[in-house]
Amino acid sequence: MPVIDIAPLYMDGADLSIEGDDYAAHISGASFVPTSSTVTWTGAKPNATFTRQSRATWVLTLNYAQDWESAKSLSQYLHDHEGKVVDIILAPVTGGKAFTASVTIAPGTIGAEINTFGTSTVSLGLNGRPEYTVIAP
Repeated sequence: MPVIDIAPLYMDGADLSIEGDDYAAHISGASFVPTSSTVTWTGAKPNATFTRQSRATWVLTLNYAQDWESAKSLSQYLHDHEGKVVDIILAPVTGGKAFTASVTIAPGTIGAEINTFGTSTVSLGLNGRPEYTVIAP
């Protein structure tokens, strides 16, 4: 049996482009997250049970620093473009191969605890699924 090579993802940097603008400095994490469910139909006989997996739906989860001072910050972009469908490119390794997707913008949190950096997590719904590409942002 052949041994399959592995190169585990170690995320110590990333590239993130939204509509051609570089937002990598704004994020501390980014993940495409699939969700699917198991669907079972059961008939009246013991061997009449069928199980299938539903097609996955995807979201892009971004962890980021809130910035309400910079006019083009990610916080401001998410707030100003709620509901807009935009193209993104995410490379989980800086300068590496990337994933492209169309996402629907959702706003993030405003505010934080005293004596902490204001951070937020937002989940942006995808149209379809992320596509693996060899281009880097």
